[in-house]
Amino acid sequence: MNQQHTTRSAWLLGLAGLIPFIAPTLLSWAGHPAWLHAQHAYGACILAFLGAIHWGPALNGSAQRPALLLGWGVVPSLIAWFAMQQASSVQAYVLAAGLGLTFAADVFLNKYHRWPAYYLKLRAVLTAVACVSLLLAKF
Repeated sequence: MNQQHTTRSAWLLGLAGLIPFIAPTLLSWAGHPAWLHAQHAYGACILAFLGAIHWGPALNGSAQRPALLLGWGVVPSLIAWFAMQQASSVQAYVLAAGLGLTFAADVFLNKYHRWPAYYLKLRAVLTAVACVSLLLAKF
């Protein structure tokens, strides 16, 4: 698979991955707030995924400071777990903060293993839409 195809696939899959953030917000506005639990559970899964992506470069030997990357890799999962232990009225705030923190860490950790050029732009868009969806569902 060439880089252009990989980039396009990452963007398409990433944008499709926003559906479980956006749809529950719209459904809650339409009077179906029960969907917010599914949104929060999905947000927790995404946080775990975002931490885990640091393990690949750490384990395959392509990264500097692999112990730092492995250590950081478990933090988003712990934030997700903590979020899901909170009252449903608080979960969205913890998840949004966790997503924002994880993006900031990705920017910082980029110096230890270089992401493809498109990756941080993709992450910025996905993080912004996910956070806005989580927070707007509260209104």
